[in-house]
Amino acid sequence: MKRALFALSLLALPAASLGAQVSVDFTPQIGAYVPLKDLTLGTDPLSGLEKRQKAETKLTIGGRLGLWMSPSFGFEGVVDYNKGGVVTYLGGTPVDPTQGSHFFAGSGRAMLKLHSANGGVAIILNAGAGLVDRGGEFINGSTPPSTVYTGRTDFAPAAGIAFLVRLRSDVAARIAVDGYTYSAQYINSIFGSTGKQRQYDLVITFGLTGPFKRYGIPGE
Repeated sequence: MKRALFALSLLALPAASLGAQVSVDFTPQIGAYVPLKDLTLGTDPLSGLEKRQKAETKLTIGGRLGLWMSPSFGFEGVVDYNKGGVVTYLGGTPVDPTQGSHFFAGSGRAMLKLHSANGGVAIILNAGAGLVDRGGEFINGSTPPSTVYTGRTDFAPAAGIAFLVRLRSDVAARIAVDGYTYSAQYINSIFGSTGKQRQYDLVITFGLTGPFKRYGIPGE
């Protein structure tokens, strides 16, 4: 019995040590969504001119919830959303009214934090994967169902870098640059399939990071 208690006490030591370091933080954020590539690219069947569609650079909002297993390593969930539009170009000239569109991305990532000597500044590197979804008039069409597209949700690897500047003991300013890449291809029952385009989207945000929950021994 004593041996069993001794063994359980040894197993509890790492758990207690880990519990003293685990914390959860939350970052609401606002910034800009910057698409770097055309959403669709092809040839207009009537004019024979190049036809492409590109999403607009727009305001984005989102948030991230981080779980830190130690001061330098953790995991986070990230959500980004913006409501903008898609512009159609024919032969390099914008045509037709801008179609409304929204972009939603959710991802899970691993994080590595590099601290300055005094802890006042830190850099966070993250990488993982998630899903992106595009909706709105661009996908649903202004006169459904004839112009409805399918294939709106895509798997998207994601990675980013963030700079933290501590403002007080429990709050830090966070400037982040996140990138998503995915293959977008939209299919329409009348016009067929758009060419598959590799997308590279940036989300540049600012937010305030604060503790959401701490675990372990108070004061550690």
